[in-house]
Amino acid sequence: MIRGYLSKMGRSIASINIIRVLRVKRELSKWKYTFKDFSFNKIKKIHKKMPRILIVSSVGENINSLALDSVLANALETKGCEVYVLLCDGVLDACMNCEIRKFKSLDEFYSDGSNKLCQKCISTGTIFGEAANLKILQYSDFLADDLVSASPHQESALAGSLRFLAIGDKTSPELKKILPRYLNSSAISEKAITACISQMKIDIVVAHHGIYVPQGLAVKAAKTLGKSIVTWSQSYRKGTYLFSHHDSAHKMQLFEVFDFIPLNEHEQTELKEYLHSRDAGTNDWIKYGVAKNLNSRVKLPLKEVPTALLLTNVNWDAQVHFSDGFFSNMEEWLIETIRWFQLHPEIQLIVRIHPAEITGTVPTRDPMSLAIKREFPDLESNIFLLDADSDISTYSLFPLSDIGIIYGTKTGIELSASGIRTIVAGEAWVKNKGITIDPKTRKEYFEYLESFASGRELPEINQSKALSYAYHYFFKRMIPVNSIQAIPYYPYARPKLKSNWENDDPGLAQIVNGIIHGSPFVFEN
Repeated sequence: MIRGYLSKMGRSIASINIIRVLRVKRELSKWKYTFKDFSFNKIKKIHKKMPRILIVSSVGENINSLALDSVLANALETKGCEVYVLLCDGVLDACMNCEIRKFKSLDEFYSDGSNKLCQKCISTGTIFGEAANLKILQYSDFLADDLVSASPHQESALAGSLRFLAIGDKTSPELKKILPRYLNSSAISEKAITACISQMKIDIVVAHHGIYVPQGLAVKAAKTLGKSIVTWSQSYRKGTYLFSHHDSAHKMQLFEVFDFIPLNEHEQTELKEYLHSRDAGTNDWIKYGVAKNLNSRVKLPLKEVPTALLLTNVNWDAQVHFSDGFFSNMEEWLIETIRWFQLHPEIQLIVRIHPAEITGTVPTRDPMSLAIKREFPDLESNIFLLDADSDISTYSLFPLSDIGIIYGTKTGIELSASGIRTIVAGEAWVKNKGITIDPKTRKEYFEYLESFASGRELPEINQSKALSYAYHYFFKRMIPVNSIQAIPYYPYARPKLKSNWENDDPGLAQIVNGIIHGSPFVFEN
């Protein structure tokens, strides 16, 4: 029986792989058609006054990322820029393309690193890059020993290692084995990227995400050499991207200053309709929920007492260092907060584990529900745990809650926009905007909880300002790119750049202008 099941599962995996190969071939034909048609419209002569730009794509097999990089490169060239795209050619033995699920076992990665992935990654990046008429540079071209020396970058290596393992535990024995490979690859990445920037006389560096190995090293190299840096990531709304100057969005968004302008009637309606759609993700291409029966009532044995809603984020995701955190990590915050509520039976707590623990691109191996159960085999009756696989919608819990408590989740934006007072205990993007309760110390954090338990007034939130920031984030910072077509299967994004893109794609025009001239990446339609 087991043998039959495994045989059936093997056939299923084989079928999925065949479908994936066919889809990649289809995409390649689409790319060739798009960029062949577009190439006749590109400026042949480079303008000397325009900047020289390096797009650090690096991971050739990430066609989803390469799609936007290719659109950017071609669009920037029509403005007279000299644009190069840097791809890894197998010199790194650990990188963002590595995920634990791509290996038979950890031992396979311990012994050979990324070796089994490299050939396909190199060939994919090459054929798609050539289809998009990119000027491709390779890492090994810039690794002569006498050019540059570099030391490992702890933050990028640690973030990459935790992402590979899909865990947040920095004391894990597995991490100790994995980390040296990422440290070595971070040093090689910085060396190659630094030399490339110097030799090619690059003015501006563009990097996807700007956190992991190797893209995090593009940020470090550009900063060291005093070059402009732009980072980007796919954002929630379908067909949109988030761009940032100077560093990764995870660091820059935390201190972003936005103009508080009360929403007009049209903007309020637009935002309300979008936030309502977040339940099912109908307008998103990044969605994690597993909720069913979205209109059904939440059936929890809640009492008529003050209720707090605690929302986690994925423990390993974007593990970058923030200097002013008063909890060492999200798990410590989670355990300490539950322990506090265990001692306060007069109020209740709903703990919602982030659905992306199981539905994300890299499912977690370090689920927060297990961390809770290790510490609390029996939760008190005033605490309700909804695991990542719960079919209860996170948004349906909002009306049941008097306050929200978060560490780093972006759902804090929606909590505050819904008029719910939200305490931020970590480094969430909604923090420092004047719309959340932002304790500065652990003592202050628990004092706010004490105030909630005793019925004392917590600081009011300005819901009008919270709505303004939600609109700013979802509709202005998330820039629509019409030259990318969202498709419902891997690689999820397809270039469709046209010769008249400056008129037909105002979002791309604004991004290109922001890269060249340093203007803000805030979409104004």
